[in-house]
Amino acid sequence: MVLLRAFTPEQARLWLEGNNAHLGARPIDVYRLEGAKPVIEAIRAHEQGAHS
Repeated sequence: MVLLRAFTPEQARLWLEGNNAHLGARPIDVYRLEGAKPVIEAIRAHEQGAHS
């Protein structure tokens, strides 16, 4: 799972529930409305140093 490669389980929960500048919303909300693709892109941006 991409999310757990970038974060510990606790960090992943906080990241999903917190506001994300890359997405302009909470990742969990974006996932519910738009699916996994934009969330995975935000995780990859985080991994590449665009800490949002």
